[in-house]
Amino acid sequence: MRRVVLFMGLLVACPTREQHLTTEGNALIERIEVFRSVHHRLPDSLAELGIAETEEGPLYYQRVTADDYTLHFGTTLGHSRIYRSDRRAWESRH
Repeated sequence: MRRVVLFMGLLVACPTREQHLTTEGNALIERIEVFRSVHHRLPDSLAELGIAETEEGPLYYQRVTADDYTLHFGTTLGHSRIYRSDRRAWESRH
């Protein structure tokens, strides 16, 4: 019985991939906003923050306008989670 309780406790303690990437995304948003306050503009790419961008991601940054950007990652096939700086909120897309 203890094994089952321990196993269930580990499941509850382990964050999901989506939670993990949202947390990483929030840390990246803070870095982007610090860059904006120091340089008075958004970075052209994550490389300006010292982050190597790859096609595998898992987080993708896009400057939409001079003042707005999105950050996103895939959750499941055809679904993604997107942060929009103009709304200052994450949303799910299907």
